[in-house]
Amino acid sequence: AHDVLVLGVRAHDVAGAVLDRGFCASAVVRTLRELHVDFVAMMPHDAVGYKEALAGHGDEPGWGTERLVSDDGTFGATVEGRIWGRHDDRAHINLYFSGTSASAQSVALIRRVTEAMAKARAALAQGRQPAIGKSLKAYLKLCTGGGRVTSVEYDHEGWDRALRERGFFAIMTSRDMGAREALEAYGLRDPSEKESVISESQEGYGATRTHPAASIRGKLATGFLRGLPGFEVRASRAPRARYEPHDPEGRRHPPAALRHGHIHARAEVHRRPACAARRPRGRGR
Repeated sequence: AHDVLVLGVRAHDVAGAVLDRGFCASAVVRTLRELHVDFVAMMPHDAVGYKEALAGHGDEPGWGTERLVSDDGTFGATVEGRIWGRHDDRAHINLYFSGTSASAQSVALIRRVTEAMAKARAALAQGRQPAIGKSLKAYLKLCTGGGRVTSVEYDHEGWDRALRERGFFAIMTSRDMGAREALEAYGLRDPSEKESVISESQEGYGATRTHPAASIRGKLATGFLRGLPGFEVRASRAPRARYEPHDPEGRRHPPAALRHGHIHARAEVHRRPACAARRPRGRGR
């Protein structure tokens, strides 16, 4: 995966990388930093950096209008912290609260828990032992007596904690972009993701899943090969004059083709430094 990522960065006019949760891994981040490529990555909820940001700053985004970053009811705050538990790797972590997502997710959780409670109590009424799914054991308590389950109660502490955490997500960035710009930059992933899904479907992949090892390597390889035709087209449309070396006395030598009376310009890719941020076209920023 490292070699494919290096080839992709060097072969394309890369100004930065936008990663979803499936690619948010220490090896990928380390490689991007070695290549001096800025990155914007959605953090998985089990990442240490996300948990610490939520525990220490979960009250900051909230509904405070001074932290509003989107007109769909998304609020954000930026902190600096470590990413992983076993690696001393740090990044700027943008913690967000989405009012829309929080409401929908909270209602969905409430329905799941209350439905599970109704089924458990119905089972007890029929003389059967209730079964609580693993994902719901943090919200429901089985009370026992005489070796049997006698009642089922709500675990309000665990349930309330889960409801408070609904609607939060985090995007980490290699440099301090601010919560609003980081969210907009991550949104640039949508068009390429749609193109990737269409391409995978056309190539017969069907549904794909991302995993830390083989799947990441395969998707990186696919993306690299799929991007080569576009790279060649861009290169052919970006003519530049050939390099004109200097002699020891500082005088400029014209290209060989010009010295022989011919006008010749070789098509070369117009590159930027890998770490330079490239503004998206048509966004007015």
